[in-house]
Parts: sequence; structure tokens; C-alpha cells
Amino acid sequence: RPPPLEGEGPAILPLLRSFGRERGWTLTSEPKGPRLRSPQGASITLEPGGQIEYATRPHESTRALHDDLVAILGAFHERAADQGLALIAAGIDPDHGIDAAPLLLDTSRYRQMDAYFAAIGDAGARMMRQTAALQINIDADDPADAWATLNAAAPVLVAAFANSARYAGRDTGYASYRAETWRHVDDARTGMLPEGDPAEVYAAFALRAPAILLPRTLRALPFVEHRRLGARAPEWREHLTTLFPEV
Repeated sequence: RPPPLEGEGPAILPLLRSFGRERGWTLTSEPKGPRLRSPQGASITLEPGGQIEYATRPHESTRALHDDLVAILGAFHERAADQGLALIAAGIDPDHGIDAAPLLLDTSRYRQMDAYFAAIGDAGARMMRQTAALQINIDADDPADAWATLNAAAPVLVAAFANSARYAGRDTGYASYRAETWRHVDDARTGMLPEGDPAEVYAAFALRAPAILLPRTLRALPFVEHRRLGARAPEWREHLTTLFPEV
């Protein structure tokens, strides 16, 4: 079964504490949840259902990035096994349904997001609590050209790295059930964006998306309406963290 954050038997936070102690990393509690940070700037954080995410420090070559991943993830797998935990690298939980995946990070942010997505369907709960992904951030000499290239490549990359055909113990019929799940989360904040100037396209997309972290009575309104009602830069920056387009 998916492990709890704390409690008797194997659990996630004791794993983070143990791994951090042996490597000199620091475990802190932040608004979005616990963060284990290395002195060099890498970090291990949790997603709402307890998914474990490793973010490397920036690297100048793919070889250096690969070596970092092999070293840290190998050691982390060993430490997890020592504590009775098995880590699975998959786009979605292959063995369990949503009933086995409670909202482990019970913060105001995630409660609001969970309630908003639940009004659309059950895909939002699966996305938040049971999916994971490989995310790559690349500095580009020409951001507009990189934007166009990555959007064109996104469907190919999803297919090439698909590893989530099973969900809740059954074959779903999709090579990437993770991608299929995300298609049903919220059309206003996911998917592919149209061609055009990246800044203009993304700004329009972000302004149209419902502001789900602002007060409950206004939550369903697009952010552009909140802006007219007085929303400022901090609310805008927080809103941007709730948008999940492919690129």
C-alpha cells in the first residue's frame, strides 16, 4: 500500500530524515510541504499524494545531469529499501485506485485545488495524488524558437517516454494513462497552447484560467476578473504555479 507520511512501519518522512542525515542535507517545512535540500542546491520534495520528487541543481551538460541522477537516486533507492519502502518510477500508480491515495499534504493550497478539481471530475484527484513526471528545464538562446520547438515535440516526447499503461491493477489501454488523466483535469489550465508570441500566448492563457487559490466566493472567476477587482503581483505569482500546460 502507499505509505503514510508518519506512523508505525515504513513511512515517507522518516526516509527523508534518514537520507538527509547521512548526506548532510537539511529538512525544512515550507508552505507547500517538506523540503530536503542539499548544500549544493538540489532538493527532494513531496507532491500532494506523497510522490517523491528529486530536483537536481543546474548542470552544464547532460552527462553531468545523468551522473547526478544515477548517484542520488541509486542511494535513495537503497535507503528506501533499508526502511521497507519500494520506489516506483512510473507516470501513475500502477497498483492502486484513488481510494488508496489520500491527500497527504493537507495544506490550504492543496485542499483548495482538490476541491476545485473534484467539481470537474475524478481526474484532478488522480493527477494530484497519483501521477509523477520527468520535467526538464532548458536555458535557450532564443526562447521563442525553443517554445515553438518544444510544443511541436511534446506529443512525440509523451509517446517516447510513456510508462504508465497500468492503473489500479489493470491495463488501461493507453501507453500513458498519466497523459490521458491530465487531459481531463481542467481544460482551462492544461494541454497544448496555440502558436504565436510566447509571452502573449502564455499571458492570455494565464489570465483566462480560473484563480483557484483566491477567496472561495471568487474562485471560479478567471484571473483577469480578479485583476480588475484588485489582485496584485503576489496573487499573480501564486496563480501561475497552478497552471500545467505541456510546455
